[in-house]
Amino acid sequence: MDIQESNNKADQITVSSLLSDFETTTSKYLSESNAIAILNFAALFHEELYIVDTALGDTQIFFDSFNRSLEENGIYPRLKKLIKSGILKCLFRDEFKIDGKVIYTNPSLADNYEGWEERGRVHSELKNAYMNTTHENVRKSYLKHFDYFLFEEVDNAIIRYSGDITKQSYRDIILKDLNSDSELHKLVVQLPKDLQHSYIKICQSKTFFTNADLWNIIHKIQKAEQLVMLQGHINQQCYANLILTGLTGSDYNKKPFLADYNLDYYTKVDEIKLKLTPPYSLNEVLEQADAKIKSPGFEILTKLKHDDIIKLRKIAKHTIFKYSKQKLKPDDIEKTYKNFIDDMKKYWEEIIEYVLIEYGYVDDKQSAMQLFIKDKFPGMTDYLSEHGLSLIFNIGKFFDPVIEPVAEHVVKPLWKPLKIRFFHKYPERYKQLVKEIPPDKWKIPIERFSK
Repeated sequence: MDIQESNNKADQITVSSLLSDFETTTSKYLSESNAIAILNFAALFHEELYIVDTALGDTQIFFDSFNRSLEENGIYPRLKKLIKSGILKCLFRDEFKIDGKVIYTNPSLADNYEGWEERGRVHSELKNAYMNTTHENVRKSYLKHFDYFLFEEVDNAIIRYSGDITKQSYRDIILKDLNSDSELHKLVVQLPKDLQHSYIKICQSKTFFTNADLWNIIHKIQKAEQLVMLQGHINQQCYANLILTGLTGSDYNKKPFLADYNLDYYTKVDEIKLKLTPPYSLNEVLEQADAKIKSPGFEILTKLKHDDIIKLRKIAKHTIFKYSKQKLKPDDIEKTYKNFIDDMKKYWEEIIEYVLIEYGYVDDKQSAMQLFIKDKFPGMTDYLSEHGLSLIFNIGKFFDPVIEPVAEHVVKPLWKPLKIRFFHKYPERYKQLVKEIPPDKWKIPIERFSK
């Protein structure tokens, strides 16, 4: 299947998302338990999920989970089950190219790896430039088994995309931002002078530069961490733009919040957004929430198994998934937002009730989840990362006729993603429990949440 077959019409809502936290250059910031919580969260709240071939072929926690083959609830078997059930689709490039020359057509994961090896032989500075290191035998065994699963054991798991479009879109955005007063420009000028020079030289002189080229020269510098995150977000945004879907991201491990850069390269209202006055306290932030729900944190989702996800998604068919494929006119957007957030709140409460009945959880009556649906979250990041944990995603697409692309290489969407942030404020007692007892080890329910 290709992109054209998988995309819906631009005036329909899609409740779908790309798993941006599994961007290869930033995946090291996630522990496996956090990744499972994010994967489960995304599967619960999106009718369709997408992941990119690079992530499947070069992510350390996937290798580690595969190497623990007898462990049923690791991230690797969870990925396979979501793929087999048709929830998670894999975006595979239609060609592997080096400097514009085709090396493989319709490559597998193993072909991509061989292509990366060849790239290292052609460009010595990229030799062994893998984002994640693992024993070669483990990597090759993983690629062999995953390829067999994807190409022989399941049907319609792979959607082919044009790497020419996504990579050129990435280059256009990087060059545009590098030559403007952008977040990326500000981060580049903070690099040591020699790295600034190398970074700019690659962008200006290398016709086919990629995210890997830029990552390779800055990833060892601690001060470049935010730039690595920003580049990773831009890279994932290019894939999401191509398939007309949203992104799912988090601020796990208190690293720079990937999705909070909030890069909408299509929107025309950036100047308005910049004039928003940031809040001065956490309470001011929380007062802006569109909904508040008594709830434990996202970590509780690590307890859910694949069969639980399938059962809960049946509830979603009558709540948030009912919006999928609906026609939506611009005048209906605000009303749809309100209805959607109401249904999302109800659905989250159903999920918590299910976890309570099936597994039990550690309760604190002060614990609550705030839901925000904003185009911009001004000044929130510092407050929220200090006092809790967030998951943010663009929930599919909503028709908006004013949006235009910034580059001719980008597919033109007439849509605007609905941004939703789930924020969980941690009481001190809850933080201590999370620190002392991993959530997947929680066994005994203490007290039911009062509604």
